[in-house]
Amino acid sequence: MHGRRSNDLLYWIIAGLFLAGYAVRHIIAGLTFPVPWVDESHFLWQAIAFQRTNTLFTPELNPLRDILWMPPGYMVIVGIFFKIFGASLMVARSISFACMAASFVLLAIILRKRAYSYVMIILLGAMFLATPFVAAGNVARMDAMLLLIVSLSLLLFDYHREYAACALMAIAPLIHPNGFYFCFAVSGYMIFTKTRSNMRSLNYADYWFMVVVALTWFAYTFYIGNHWHDFISDMRFQFQRKGERRPFLIDFNGIVFLLFFFAVIIYGIYHKTISSLLAWFGIAMWFLCNVGSEIWYDFFYPISYVLIFAAVFPSIIFFSRSLNSAKMSRIPEIGIIALLLCIGGYAAIKTIYIQQSLLDVWTGKWADMKIERSSVSYITDKEINEIGDFLSSIGVSSSVNTHPFMVKFIPEADALFFTEKETPALHFCEGLFYQCPPDIIIGHHSRYLRDSSFPDTIDVIARQDSTDYFYFYKPSIAR
Repeated sequence: MHGRRSNDLLYWIIAGLFLAGYAVRHIIAGLTFPVPWVDESHFLWQAIAFQRTNTLFTPELNPLRDILWMPPGYMVIVGIFFKIFGASLMVARSISFACMAASFVLLAIILRKRAYSYVMIILLGAMFLATPFVAAGNVARMDAMLLLIVSLSLLLFDYHREYAACALMAIAPLIHPNGFYFCFAVSGYMIFTKTRSNMRSLNYADYWFMVVVALTWFAYTFYIGNHWHDFISDMRFQFQRKGERRPFLIDFNGIVFLLFFFAVIIYGIYHKTISSLLAWFGIAMWFLCNVGSEIWYDFFYPISYVLIFAAVFPSIIFFSRSLNSAKMSRIPEIGIIALLLCIGGYAAIKTIYIQQSLLDVWTGKWADMKIERSSVSYITDKEINEIGDFLSSIGVSSSVNTHPFMVKFIPEADALFFTEKETPALHFCEGLFYQCPPDIIIGHHSRYLRDSSFPDTIDVIARQDSTDYFYFYKPSIAR
């Protein structure tokens, strides 16, 4: 018993060190990895609308109609946090960080019960230090929240709370459409693995949780029904946008991986040595990355391998032990082991190769972005105050106008630093499925932005140095 407690303590010390390292990387990333992203303004303006009006109508994005191109779960949840802590980009990014950190802890609990748990926690921790994980925990998007829901559902399944796990997973598509991948995985697991004889009875907590989930879906369906034409228009845009990206193709590496995966699955099911739960969730993550073709989904790819390897390790152990069994034919067994180890080794090496530039603890590059320690901030308190004073002066001078003065920021997400400056006389406009006619544009020339083009004639509002400054101009003089 004492030895087991010591092992548990050492395991959690290792996990805690990786989690601390992840927190350090998050702090270093700050507002520069990634820089305020246009997705953040798209999603957070709706969260701010829910905070202010308990609706998702967002005139900053589109003053004519609601935006329905993404399910509203993330915006509603973040909007509730905004009601408590106030609306800000840092609060939203902190929510993502908390989701990623909690997901790591939940996955660590799950892996602790598996074979070679120390190997698994080191592999998982190393992956969490990779730059896609840092980005996922430092951007106001719904991917981190989706991972938290998936991890919690996986843990509930692991503790034989199948009804609660299924109900929780049913919420996932309301956070992000990628949740449907995991709904399919859960369906496969329940159909092919679970039976009523090995499931716990439905209790009152499970029953009420399922009722809440059903009511949530009913509310979303009712919301869509009231905006049906806008919903169809936005979904048409989404499918067209996704279709323009690279199609899902099973290349040689994909074939090798699937061969390895299904071979071990079949053998593991036959000998009852595989964790089919981890396998189903792992393959869902793998397909999500390969089909989605979105940089923000990259962090699911390493986790898929961690879960799949944790699922098949019991089979590998069984393979090695079966060599000493007189009841089995050794030549076929050795051939199977050699084939699986070669394929699995190739898949692992390929994963390491893909992640090699991402596992650098301090200076990883990813998607044309780089985590770097710098004395230059993306935006300073002085700049925020000076731009805020400028906006206040515009609001006062525009208060006599019949229509509000429209201000557009470039990049768009910079407006999130000044949400409290909106008044009836001054509105921010971004324009989503709507042509926004701004009266003035406030631009940000920064060393951290890939596109630093700006008009010839500008008036500087606030300046850090000759490289980093804010400026404004009227659209009519834009190049």
